Amino acid sequence: RLQQAADAYRASLQVMKHPTALLGLSLTSRASPRGKSLEYQRLSRECSTKQSFGYLLEYTGATSSCNVGSVLLQDVMSRERSIASKSDVSEEELIVSVQDTSVLLSSSASFQESKKGDLPQRVDLRPSAAPETQSSLDQGVGSLSRARQLIHDPEDATALLKLAKLQAQQLSSVQHIKKRKLIRQMVDSALLAANRAASVFDQYVRVPRKVVGPKKTTSNGGGGHVGPTVRSRVDASQVAQSIALSYWVGKASQQLLTDEESTDNAQTQEASSVFDLQRALIMCPDNRLVRNALSV
Repeated sequence: RLQQAADAYRASLQVMKHPTALLGLSLTSRASPRGKSLEYQRLSRECSTKQSFGYLLEYTGATSSCNVGSVLLQDVMSRERSIASKSDVSEEELIVSVQDTSVLLSSSASFQESKKGDLPQRVDLRPSAAPETQSSLDQGVGSLSRARQLIHDPEDATALLKLAKLQAQQLSSVQHIKKRKLIRQMVDSALLAANRAASVFDQYVRVPRKVVGPKKTTSNGGGGHVGPTVRSRVDASQVAQSIALSYWVGKASQQLLTDEESTDNAQTQEASSVFDLQRALIMCPDNRLVRNALSV
């Protein structure tokens, strides 16, 4: 899975040098294929280590070293390279290297503690705390409202994605329900919404929608003509979210349902293949659900 994630990060960098893709490729490029030859393993390890260090240097340069963790990782890789370049390293040199790293860790920890109140908290993107879901519930807008929107526009992928997030959030509290029939209905609804959202977004990418421009009037105030027809834009992050959510709901359904029941939903796992997860990672390297699915 790490090699497949590395391939996805490489493909993403061909489109745009996203800093997260650089960092992800730095951490996953070490998972190089292993051969039977010891010489091949040694050369492969050396090559992957150099690539990993190079991608990390490019990441720290692109982010102006604002990520303390990446700076620490860069320091560890630098010491690793210096140790590997020497055939014989004394015990004193290793002790000094470890002590220097400890001092760097202590200073970074104190820096983070001093700036803790100034830095904004990162938004948790786990399914149990899906973005926009909690605020919608607080405002009294739930699955019923999303369903009403879909009645007017059944091909609205954004509304489908929001509905799938609400259904997925409800699955996080399903363990408190004792009725198996109700659990099965909730799982089926979540699977249907998640897979439908992924399917509609996939159609958006393959066959983009066309939007007619506003009607333009003539200078003398007479009748006008319809503006040009343009293709609607598709948010890559939403497409990645739909694929990741479909994968997560499919995995959750396997855990909630019995073996006999989960086999009935085997055909709904098409969007959760490794290939689709790679596509999602290419479109949005920041997606934590996809990274967790690929064990990144």
